[in-house]
Amino acid sequence: MMAAINSILIARVALGFAVTGMKTTRIVIAGGGFAGLYAAMHFDKRLARRADVEVTLISRENFILFTPMLHEVAAGDLYPGDIVNPLMRPGGILIMDGALAGDKVADPTQRDADTVAVRDAGRLVRDDEKLTSMLVPLGDGLLAAVKLG
Repeated sequence: MMAAINSILIARVALGFAVTGMKTTRIVIAGGGFAGLYAAMHFDKRLARRADVEVTLISRENFILFTPMLHEVAAGDLYPGDIVNPLMRPGGILIMDGALAGDKVADPTQRDADTVAVRDAGRLVRDDEKLTSMLVPLGDGLLAAVKLG
């Protein structure tokens, strides 16, 4: 159901900020699958202490699912939470475009699957104590949230 939402997750990987007068190298990794995650982890390990480098991981999901272990979940040997790991760190930003779904989100009579999914996602973000969020009511709506430390 969440696939109906046109959203992206932007997770800060390396916590390097540009110091006045320094040129910042920005590395953007598009995709939070295995390759994107391991590239981000590699850059984080190698470049985390450098103030002149900023690494950003962009993913549609806020988690990585370790699919090679799915059979163990199906067999009951592992819990689903054992093979799902969050991508977003404290300071990470979640952005959801279309958060008002053409003004249908505010209308409780609108019960189509896409509107319900957007409404539920907005409610989850709003109610999550680990996030500080804001809704920009321009156009189709933009929901932004920052993960707290």
